[in-house]
Amino acid sequence: MAKKRLMKKMEKHLEEQKLLAEGAGASDIVAEPKLEVALYLQYQDRETRLEELQDRILHWWEEKSSEFDQLEKIRIYMKPEDNRAYFVINDKYQGDVEL
Repeated sequence: MAKKRLMKKMEKHLEEQKLLAEGAGASDIVAEPKLEVALYLQYQDRETRLEELQDRILHWWEEKSSEFDQLEKIRIYMKPEDNRAYFVINDKYQGDVEL
C-alpha cells in the first residue's frame, strides 16, 4: 500500500513535470486537497495507531519479500483480546504482528 501511494505520487509528479515542460504555468496545475486520517485502537490501557501496524507489517514483508510477489494489497484484522493484528497480503500470504 505504501508502495502504491508512492507510485501514485511519483506518477503525479512526472505528469506535473511534463505539463511544465510543455509550457503550462504553475497556475494550470491544481493540487489535490489532502485529508489526514488517524486511526487509533485503544484497549485495556493500550493504544496502537494504524501507522504503527503498517510499519510492522511492512517490516515483516521486507524480511520475506524476496520469496513473494510485489506488494499490492494488505488487509488487517485487529484482535485486541489476543494483542495481535492478523493480516493478509495480496490475498495469498498471511501473518501476524503484535498490537
